[in-house]
Amino acid sequence: MIEYVPTKYKDIQVRWLDEYSERFSAEEGRAGAYLLWMRLENGENRHISLSQVRWYDICLSKSTSLDCTKTVQVRWFDGHYEEFPVEEYEIGAHFICMKLAFGNIRHIPLSQVRWYATYPESHARVAEEEKKLPTF
Repeated sequence: MIEYVPTKYKDIQVRWLDEYSERFSAEEGRAGAYLLWMRLENGENRHISLSQVRWYDICLSKSTSLDCTKTVQVRWFDGHYEEFPVEEYEIGAHFICMKLAFGNIRHIPLSQVRWYATYPESHARVAEEEKKLPTF
């Protein structure tokens, strides 16, 4: 299970559908199915419609790489494709939430996604598990 961070964030990075990327220094932030809300350090409230967002990151730290053996692949309606090496992921009704290789937590609104795939699949056995099974 992905450990969610408290509402006090340091940085939130937003990647728009046109590939433009913005980083916000936020004191507080919340996200729903359709809207990302932030209170910036200067006191301004910022509301971002998730229908215009490819993904957003909650930047936790600048830690070193984690050992990632899972991959999430995403294809958007505009044809854009990305693969994400992840430590863990959760798929909900409105978002794919992933803990990325470098420690950030990335959210992808599913309203803009044509399809997604995970590897290994949740029901698939990995090679190490297969070695432990008895053979007949």
